[in-house]
Amino acid sequence: MAIQVQTQGATDLRLSAAIIKPGYAGAGRSIGGQTGQLMGHWRAMFVRLPGSGFTLNGAYVMLGSDGNSGGNFAAGDDTSLRIFGTGSVNTLRPSARYRSGSTEAFAGTAGAEGQFAGIAAMSATPSVWLVIEGVTNTGSNASPVWRGWGAVCQVGSAAPSSQVAATAIASAWISGTTGALLRQIFAAAGTGSTRTPVGVAMEQVALAAGDFPWDTANNRPHHDAIAALAGGGANPFHTYASLVAAQNAGTLPYANCDQGRGNLDYHWTLRTLTAGLANSGTAGTATLAQQDWNALTGGLVDTGDIAPTHWYGGAPAITNPAVKFTSGRGTRATVVAGTRNDGAAVERRWERMSDSTAVAGLDWGAPASQSGTAWQVSDTLPVGGPYRLRVRYVADPGLSASSDDWLVGTALCINGQSGMELIFEGGTAGGNNLNIAVASGAQGLLVKLNNQSGGTAATYAQPSLTVSRLASGATPANNHGAVLFLNEWNAANPGHPLLICNMAINGTAMADWANNTTVNSGHASWTFLGTIGAVAGPSSGNASGVVEAYAAALNRHIDAHMMMWTPNMSSDSAVRASYVAAIDARFSNAASAPFIVMPPWRGHREPGDLSSLVSKRQEHLDFVAQLNAALAGRGVLGPYWADTVMDGKPNPATDGGTGSLHCAFNNAAGALANTGGSPVSDENQVGQARLGRSLGRVLAWHWDRTIKAHGPRVLAAWSDNGRATVQIELGRACRTLNGAAISANQFWVSLTGGTSFGRADGQSETLTATGNPNFTVALDATGTRAILTPADGGTAWAAAGANLRVDYARRWPFGPTDLPDERNSERALDGILYDDQTHRGGTNFSAGVRPGNPCQGSNRTGAGLAGVAVATRGPARLVATERWTGTRNVTVRMMAADGVTVLRERALPIVAA
Repeated sequence: MAIQVQTQGATDLRLSAAIIKPGYAGAGRSIGGQTGQLMGHWRAMFVRLPGSGFTLNGAYVMLGSDGNSGGNFAAGDDTSLRIFGTGSVNTLRPSARYRSGSTEAFAGTAGAEGQFAGIAAMSATPSVWLVIEGVTNTGSNASPVWRGWGAVCQVGSAAPSSQVAATAIASAWISGTTGALLRQIFAAAGTGSTRTPVGVAMEQVALAAGDFPWDTANNRPHHDAIAALAGGGANPFHTYASLVAAQNAGTLPYANCDQGRGNLDYHWTLRTLTAGLANSGTAGTATLAQQDWNALTGGLVDTGDIAPTHWYGGAPAITNPAVKFTSGRGTRATVVAGTRNDGAAVERRWERMSDSTAVAGLDWGAPASQSGTAWQVSDTLPVGGPYRLRVRYVADPGLSASSDDWLVGTALCINGQSGMELIFEGGTAGGNNLNIAVASGAQGLLVKLNNQSGGTAATYAQPSLTVSRLASGATPANNHGAVLFLNEWNAANPGHPLLICNMAINGTAMADWANNTTVNSGHASWTFLGTIGAVAGPSSGNASGVVEAYAAALNRHIDAHMMMWTPNMSSDSAVRASYVAAIDARFSNAASAPFIVMPPWRGHREPGDLSSLVSKRQEHLDFVAQLNAALAGRGVLGPYWADTVMDGKPNPATDGGTGSLHCAFNNAAGALANTGGSPVSDENQVGQARLGRSLGRVLAWHWDRTIKAHGPRVLAAWSDNGRATVQIELGRACRTLNGAAISANQFWVSLTGGTSFGRADGQSETLTATGNPNFTVALDATGTRAILTPADGGTAWAAAGANLRVDYARRWPFGPTDLPDERNSERALDGILYDDQTHRGGTNFSAGVRPGNPCQGSNRTGAGLAGVAVATRGPARLVATERWTGTRNVTVRMMAADGVTVLRERALPIVAA
């Protein structure tokens, strides 16, 4: 807002004492960080003139000093900057008047008034003009050459008009120290020819000490600088403050420019009659006050802004970070910064985007801090979102800014190698190939680097952060693994946003991270850890690195780390400790964040190729113990992981059946196997989806241990009808992906007491036909019980008697011999519970205790019994052991064979007979 004259001559803005000019020709002044300078001054304003009222011959007073407080500038030691009315031959052109005693100190070109007749005439309405005038030393300190000058420039125009006085300023005024440079803004007293007329508006008034940037080729104030102030031209726009700062730094990009030096000593924004009257410059307070001179009503009023929009950015500006997410689960403040007009008070409001209602306690109010051109909010928001931040000027609420999609919740950092990384890639092009939608109410972000390696060893390519928004109800174009991760988390934590930071990099080892080596196949300047505080530049990593890039973007805070099946986890405890310490140093606001570690149990290889898996599992267990030894509770032993997707090496007869132990290995559609030539890959769509959802359940389990993070297992098996059917209590609902029917081949039956098993298609573990009859599988309505029905009516099962045992997912995850190509294996896995972590009942079982289902050790073979025996029992019945008389209500429960699972429950009134 600007200040406008509403009634002629009623009020002006006046300083308590005049600002006296220094001796310009003396020993020099300290200006712009240098001493001993011989420099002048310049003063400027934005002004909008009324469309009528300039009919007199007078020059209306804008800025200056009237020695007799009557608008009369004939007295000694006065200065003024005025604009002629329409009755003058110099219509709507500025003039400057300097007096030293009775001597006119500035003859100018058109008489004693110092008229700038050569400046283009200013139009009245609706144009706004920058008017600027000054005295500049165009020579040197040793041989000064003084010039008076004036200039105008229409706001938004790139064509300033200026004039330099043909004669030098009088030496008496240059050396004098009694002249007053400024005492008032507007003029309210004196004759009608000096009073400021109704409708004149002014804003951004400045009086700067020092020389204005000078065009040495054209001997005039530099037009590029004037245009930059007025919001025109091809160069960066400036305010008074930024222009002075740039000239002192010598960074003005103008040709033929003597940059000069300056101090912005006095700057009144004049945006309101309250906040705009205080000096925001560097020389004291110099507050303006309203001065009434007669009984006329009206005086001065606030009106709309007239200065160029770049002075305020059109509104206060919000500096949006790449990641609009606050971790800490509602305990940490959301900190947001921005810019404002210098000194103009702002206020902020947080609101819910769903209905635009204010967050409780965070309606319009002052930010945490505001000073100069900067402001910052620091507010603790409840878990949830998305939120919208609004910022506006207190004095001009119409100028406002907003920033959407702020979330507050839990942030997770994915550590490790390709097993974790590829889950969140979403296929060949990172696509949502399964078209999975974000669940209703779920909100999240997936954060990753677009170039983890920093380019090749020869060519650097600056990594940048990419943030994928996972919004409720949307079907994102990428990352179906991440979408299902979020959906599963949201099922247990409705409306609780989640950030997934995918920091894992394929083909790495824990020692690479701990030693801060160059990222695999990357540029030598881009490393795993990076130096704290370093930022990658356009031509090199600048000592920055992967972890540092993520930590800086996430405000150095994370709620938890997650690590699944890390083949290259170090067996050296010192390397593991160094790895954790290095990550903690960069995530310094969360140096005790827990690590959720999920060890492998069985790798995706044939039974004879598992020699290293037991030791690899032990490294995971040791890592958890090591973390807990340093800080109790920091190491979290998650459910063990069973690998699920084919790895593209299917023929053990020719290649030993070895593979990569990947959960999502081949991300090239239709890729051929190493042998055999059959297409083996569908880009791991199902594998990534299943594993993403699995990880979401594990994370939910970490924060709430009542959540079950394991897959189904055989709790109990029984038959009520002579083994014509067998019922299996799974202990967990069996959910299938995309509504696929459960595969009968996930269940196994032994007629030999657990020494050998066959499955529904009549195949044995060696994939040869057996005498076991085929059977079908159906789930009950809850999905927690499977009913197995043999094709022969149960004859063979009845004959097996006590040797009848059952198991679930015995050949999990179906080795390459069983399902030789990835595409078909994934189809079969549609029917397996895709939250495939199994129970944590134990970590290493003895050889004689192999409780299948499916935690049966590091191999599918070995000594001891496997599976669960099928108990024989009759129909469920009610047994009462208490006597009473009359009527009472009792709760009746039908219990499963495990003695824990409640099958049915009902309240019944019972009358004693």
